[in-house]
Amino acid sequence: MFSDKFLILKFKRVEYMHHFFIFQNKKFLIFLFFLSLLVRALFFGCYLREDDRCIIGFDGEQYQNVAEHILHGNGIAQAPGEPNFYRLPGYPLFLACCYKILGIDLTPQSAKTSHDAAMRRPGLCKIAENVLWLQLILASFIPVLIFWLSLVLFPSILWLARCAGLWSAMHVGFVLYAGMLASESLFMIFFLLFCGLFFSQFRWWFQNHIRMSKGMWFATGIMLGCASLVRAVGHYTMVILLAMLLLSVFAMREKIIAMGCLIIGWLSIVGWWLVRNYLLTGFLFFHTLPGLHFLQYPAVHAVMGYANFGDETYFTTKKQLIAEWQALIYQQLIEGKKDLNEYEKYAIAERLAFSHIAKRPWVALKNACVQMAKTCCTMYSSLLLYVPAGTVYEEGTSLWFKIKLYLFPKTNEAWLEWLIYWEILYSFFMFLGFVAFLTSLVIEKTYRVIALTTFPLIGLFIVITLGYGCARLRMPVEPFLMIFSLLGWQSFDRIANCFEASRSDMNDKFWN
Repeated sequence: MFSDKFLILKFKRVEYMHHFFIFQNKKFLIFLFFLSLLVRALFFGCYLREDDRCIIGFDGEQYQNVAEHILHGNGIAQAPGEPNFYRLPGYPLFLACCYKILGIDLTPQSAKTSHDAAMRRPGLCKIAENVLWLQLILASFIPVLIFWLSLVLFPSILWLARCAGLWSAMHVGFVLYAGMLASESLFMIFFLLFCGLFFSQFRWWFQNHIRMSKGMWFATGIMLGCASLVRAVGHYTMVILLAMLLLSVFAMREKIIAMGCLIIGWLSIVGWWLVRNYLLTGFLFFHTLPGLHFLQYPAVHAVMGYANFGDETYFTTKKQLIAEWQALIYQQLIEGKKDLNEYEKYAIAERLAFSHIAKRPWVALKNACVQMAKTCCTMYSSLLLYVPAGTVYEEGTSLWFKIKLYLFPKTNEAWLEWLIYWEILYSFFMFLGFVAFLTSLVIEKTYRVIALTTFPLIGLFIVITLGYGCARLRMPVEPFLMIFSLLGWQSFDRIANCFEASRSDMNDKFWN
């Protein structure tokens, strides 16, 4: 077992050991990249590219629609002359750039308003296939970045970085979303770059002092800004980072400089988007999605009183709340005698949602816990299951019924059943390992320091799913869970030795 003093990075040169290991493992990283690419290419070629399986919900259609308008010079819009505020611009810009690079010319489609369920666009996976191949290549770098992140957190444990990288190469969630018309893979690339840069520079007040680099903190802000244009989490994350920096090892002057560089770097990426939205609407915001999101999920659940609902009851309640929202918009229109812009309409939806939630706080709290539990426990392979409508969300549906959906899965392809069993196996492996890691915090000082450093971000990404929970929203914390789970399994012998030593001490005291 390695020494605690060594793990706490007593010697300054150990802090930069991850650079040495990366340089020494070039062959392994090349192998890891091509292994990831092979696995993702096989899954995409054999499954996702057929029958529009690369589309998730109606998110993909909306991203594609905005990308096509960008490509044709209409700006970041959902229709000519109708700016897009509902979706963040990062992923549509990525799609538009890929189409431009590949020389693919498309006729832009006009999307419905964002609160209407978008109609399926037949053949969209075939249209976007070449772009998805490019995305798949980029997504194959995610295991390499996880290798790097593991070394940043634990610079002296090379086996951990290798195992985490190999595990992520075969991880169902990372493989599945690599070939989907969804923003998860692009977000993960920027998020992992941000995490690696931040954790390589941050130290608590009780740790050894390190040299403060303005350029590195600025780069950290840039990576967080890029991630923030794909998924609107940067402003929440920034609050956590600034609070952590206040408790860092740096002198007050260094803390102020680091905070300034971090904020400036972040604003250098997201600033243009915030300014654009302000100039077009008169309000400062990232996107209008939260208004509808809180209205059609937490508010509907609060009105219904229970998260386990029937599809028919859910859509009936949702229709009622949408009607309330439209009535309030009409009332504002009559009173103000002017048309409301999109932000104002969705701000009304948000206020309406919170008014319903406030009337039923305990029900809303229970439902929020249910959604966060779904984020933590739902499996990525649920997208591969064939589940008859009206069988899962009916009131009274048992937990055993839901478990049987995975134990005896029905899928479009027989080989997918083995993929589901593989996820069940590694989920069980991850759960036991993570429990062991939490237990080892009692005896491993280094683990406690790393947990204190990373758990604020992990908790944030779980808490922000309180409105709607699903497996893909857990993806940002998945690398940490992998790393900690592997450490937990490695700690089993030490935990057992501690229990054995304690029992021996008690026996000695009893007989003596």
